[in-house]
Amino acid sequence: MSATATAAERRRQPRVRKPLSLEVRKKGFLFLAGEKGSGEMVDLSRTGARVNTQMDLFRNEDVILLVPQRSAGSSAKLPGRVVWTKRTTSSGKRWLQAGIEFADMDGEVRVALARLL
Repeated sequence: MSATATAAERRRQPRVRKPLSLEVRKKGFLFLAGEKGSGEMVDLSRTGARVNTQMDLFRNEDVILLVPQRSAGSSAKLPGRVVWTKRTTSSGKRWLQAGIEFADMDGEVRVALARLL
């Protein structure tokens, strides 16, 4: 792949635009719950998601995305790691946009993700 490859060419999986509300949780330590906040999913793939949030997220930070699933009556819990962040403005709001790479994908998480795609 050349140094001038586009973002689409570098992607491992195709993205699907998914404008969904979600909750972002930072993983806590031991038995302590981590910080949480609201956000919006911008797009989603089998390997990760791009989200907008008001939370401060940092590269290599572990997070869990909680995405409501109407059909299941619960939330999909998608564990991942922040791989990049940038400040952006969308719909008149200032956001932190973050790229989340999914991790620890057991069978239950894969099924929940497949329902979202």
